[in-house]
Amino acid sequence: MALMKKYAFVPDRETWLVSFWKEVTEASYQQGYRFKFGSLISDSWYQVGIDRRGVCLNLVVAPTESRIQVELCIKPGKYALQKFDALHEQRKQIENAIGCSLIWHRRSSNTHSFIRLSKEVDARSNDRSLAVDWFVATLATFVSVFQRYLFN
Repeated sequence: MALMKKYAFVPDRETWLVSFWKEVTEASYQQGYRFKFGSLISDSWYQVGIDRRGVCLNLVVAPTESRIQVELCIKPGKYALQKFDALHEQRKQIENAIGCSLIWHRRSSNTHSFIRLSKEVDARSNDRSLAVDWFVATLATFVSVFQRYLFN
């Protein structure tokens, strides 16, 4: 008996995810957003720049968990924890501006810290436009809100 691959839901997981990320970038441009999409960080993570050193946004799709997420990532560095703490002090204002509670993960100065919003969506379904639309809308909100708090 052959073992089933972990990502056996699609014949070619990499091709599926590349196509999915292409839909996300195309939808963002069609809606007038000019995000700075970087390269794929593994095939399930897509990084977006926000003009702030040591900080980026990650789009993550976890198809085996039917979960997608947008997260602000604070990269390890000399001032990483200070950046996180400064944002955390303004948590209520940030969450009010975004419109919901976020998951806050403060880590050591040697590890990435995250501020994350997740949604249960089956991105594999035939109507994956829900996942694409959520990514674009949430990314736009994160960029707008966090640029205000990161640049003061």
